[in-house]
Amino acid sequence: MKLRAQIFSGYALLALLVAVVSVAGYIGLKAVSGSFNVAINETQPVLTALHDIRLQATHLAFTLAARAADAQEDAKGSAARDEERESPNTPEGLRTRLTAAVSAYHGLVERYFPDELAKTEEIFRRTEHFLAASDALAALDVRGQHAAFEASIGRVATSLDALRDAVDEAAGEEEGEFAGLRESIDTDLRRHLLAILGTCVLSLIAAIAGGAALATHISRPIHALQEAADQLGRGHLDTHVDVTTDNELGTLQSRFNAMAEDLAHSLVSRDYVEAIIESMAEGVVVVDAEGRIERSNSAMKRLYDEAAQGPMLGRPLHEVFAVDDQKDLGSDRASRRGFECRLRGPQEPPTIVSVSVSPITLATDSRGRVLVVQDITERKRNEERLSYLASYDVLTGLPNRRMFLDHLRATLARLPWNGQHVGIMFCDLDRFKFVNDSLGHNIGDLLLQRITERIREVLRPGDVVGRWAGDEFVVMLDEIAQPRDIDIVAEKLVERLRQPVQIGPHELHITVSVGTACAPTDSLDAEELVKSADLAMYTAKAAGKNNFIHYAPEMRTRTEMRLMLEHALRSALDVDDQLQAYYQAQQTFDGTVIGFEALVRWQHPQMGLISPAQFLPAAAEAGLMAALDESVLRMACAELRRWREAGWRDLRVAVNLSNQSFRRSDLVEVVARTVDAAGVPRDRVELELTEDIVMENVGSAIETMERLCALGVHLSIDDFGTGYSSLGQLKRCPIQLLKIDRSFVMDVTHDESDRAITNAIIALAHKLGIKVLAEGVETQEQLDVLRVWGCDAMQGYLLSKPLPAEAANAWLAARQG
Repeated sequence: MKLRAQIFSGYALLALLVAVVSVAGYIGLKAVSGSFNVAINETQPVLTALHDIRLQATHLAFTLAARAADAQEDAKGSAARDEERESPNTPEGLRTRLTAAVSAYHGLVERYFPDELAKTEEIFRRTEHFLAASDALAALDVRGQHAAFEASIGRVATSLDALRDAVDEAAGEEEGEFAGLRESIDTDLRRHLLAILGTCVLSLIAAIAGGAALATHISRPIHALQEAADQLGRGHLDTHVDVTTDNELGTLQSRFNAMAEDLAHSLVSRDYVEAIIESMAEGVVVVDAEGRIERSNSAMKRLYDEAAQGPMLGRPLHEVFAVDDQKDLGSDRASRRGFECRLRGPQEPPTIVSVSVSPITLATDSRGRVLVVQDITERKRNEERLSYLASYDVLTGLPNRRMFLDHLRATLARLPWNGQHVGIMFCDLDRFKFVNDSLGHNIGDLLLQRITERIREVLRPGDVVGRWAGDEFVVMLDEIAQPRDIDIVAEKLVERLRQPVQIGPHELHITVSVGTACAPTDSLDAEELVKSADLAMYTAKAAGKNNFIHYAPEMRTRTEMRLMLEHALRSALDVDDQLQAYYQAQQTFDGTVIGFEALVRWQHPQMGLISPAQFLPAAAEAGLMAALDESVLRMACAELRRWREAGWRDLRVAVNLSNQSFRRSDLVEVVARTVDAAGVPRDRVELELTEDIVMENVGSAIETMERLCALGVHLSIDDFGTGYSSLGQLKRCPIQLLKIDRSFVMDVTHDESDRAITNAIIALAHKLGIKVLAEGVETQEQLDVLRVWGCDAMQGYLLSKPLPAEAANAWLAARQG
């Protein structure tokens, strides 16, 4: 039998065993499903109908008794009785439901258990007695007839007990049948499961036995061939194997024996060796003992371009291979290690080759050497390219970070002997990310190239500029006379980069923040000097960007403090009692409290209450704002739930979203999950965005805002008037509220510009259907002015300062009282 047929037979056996197991399982399930269907689709509905009869009868009796008792006391007026008639639980409605339940029970018994219809007749009879007693009680005018009322109640109770007994008896019988069916199902299921398990075990044993037999049948001849091949490789040319089968493995055994015999009788000829040499892809050169070329293969002739330069035969090696020392060509060192060189000739670029040398020895007589030559020209070019890439930035052609630091270290090493200073400028482009994201990376790359040209225009020929990373550049000013000369160059650089850059149709306005440091004053270590300039650059950014600042030691202290805050904040995000939400109230101008804005506070166990002005910048720089916003949203939603449970169900809570949160790809999912987990309505939650977040990428921002609105949460623009937007742009955004920044409200009573801006914002927002809330209202005069202009709501110290949750609850209770 062919090997393929044997393997197929094995798979067929396995498939048959799987089919047997499947059929056994199907038969078992089919047997159990019949009893299960009877229990679920026949017995269970009858039990449910009986329980419904008992429930409706009991409900009707108690309803009639309660109604009659109320009538006796004559406590209800006509209006209350009218309401009872409209209720779905009136005696008439309950009587109808009871009748329907009895009819449903009769229909189920008639459909599934026709031989038990006698039981339904008894329940019908007792139901009619109960309904007759109930109707008599309902028709009785019980006022002043206490004895008649008591007698009627007794008849209802007696007939109800009789009906219950009949129902309970029938239900007991059905439950007994249901228990019997369940026991039968369990017994059948166990029996069939055991049958299936037994079938599986037998099938598994059969599969293992068949597989082992097939594996042995295939592996034994293969193992024999392996052993024979090992013997043949050790030089035992008389090796052969027994042909044990007539399938493909037997054919392989026969061919192996034939190959071993051919190998034992073959002789290695000169023509065979020549063919091997000519077929090699590498060049081969054979030289005599005096170093002259005796022969070469076709690959070597192509490498040397023998057609253009003449034959190599008879030439000394140094006329073909250009090496620094010709003695190396025949030395023992070359024989042991080989070498790299170029081939002589007019080729441009020259051909670079790697040459390995092996001696030719017959007995103890040296007959020359054989050289194997490989073309490595392309590899050398790639190595040079990689070397360039390891040291230079591809986009700008500037030294990269590693190369720049090497230049700086070399310069600093000779600094003590020349008495000069070395200046470092660390430059970071302002708003480059905005250009890159809005206009694309191609424009961003062209902009970086233009910036590189402008930096070079400001520097001297001996100064070194490098690209540090992204939009960061570093400049080394060598041999400057005094440290203040660095500031002169930095000022020129800031002024040059402030000028607009024209790239295609785009006029780009880019500024730069520069930090400077000086050696040896600030440091003689290259990394520390660059780090000092970097710290100064961050200080320049924090001071408003578009300027330069020289390094001062206290900057390092502030940085260390920032790092300490960042580390502590990461820990605080995992501790529930450190980060807290304070709540500042918001109300309309008629005095109605509409909600609170949640503001984060940090109570550190050692440092005490840390101001948001300290830890929020650290959180933003460390990328922790998204986690911080999520934590505040979770706390605010939990507090909103407590307010609603306390009865303040119309309040809303507003939570600020940072730029990092808004850029999260899973923002919508996080908001939905957090709000829903707190169990509060989504329309009671408001998310506050700043203008800059929206204007950074209007199209993408609107898409995200629309997805948030689809959740049901409200959106507002916080600190309106301080960014770069306009109401014309914001009309495209799905927002419900504008919050006027406190800087306008502060002087609204006496500054004409602020008055005009605030009034215009309110009027235009109302035209667009957007409500307006004024922030930072602190005086009654400000409140009066805003009320006259039609502002919708306000918050500020005039109403309440930010309060912890307990104080906010007390404040609400006091307002309600």
